[in-house]
Amino acid sequence: MNTLIIIAILAGTPLVLSLLFRLNAIALFLAVATGALLAQYIADDASLVISAFSPKANVGSYVQIGLLILPFALSLLFLRKTLSASKVMLHILPLVVTSLAFTTLIIGYLPGGVQHDIVTDPIGKTINSAQNVLIAASAALTMIVAWITMGPKGHRKH
Repeated sequence: MNTLIIIAILAGTPLVLSLLFRLNAIALFLAVATGALLAQYIADDASLVISAFSPKANVGSYVQIGLLILPFALSLLFLRKTLSASKVMLHILPLVVTSLAFTTLIIGYLPGGVQHDIVTDPIGKTINSAQNVLIAASAALTMIVAWITMGPKGHRKH
């Protein structure tokens, strides 16, 4: 499959689902960060447990991808409609950047052949090498949205 199509699907799916379910950018970022931590620190133990039941299966990368996606899927389910229609434009840029960061994280856990095809393609290599920038931009934009939407709402009398 063409690398550009794979990247478009990987990046477009979380963005479209977030907009369709009206998941706010803060929830998406939290889900991506939680998934990244689970994939990095829990995947080995989870793979070991799964391998105990199916010793011939090589489940490592699939468990990592599953743990990366699980918080996002649960957020779609439980935090849908947390983005009001009037604030979509405020959240659109953080949603796009967080979806791209999510894509770079998923690329890192794809099986060898697919991952190799993506990172050897010029577009895939560019996106994959921008992972640190995308994660930092996602964090910064999400914090700005949080400060704007969740900050103090004016002066209150004590």
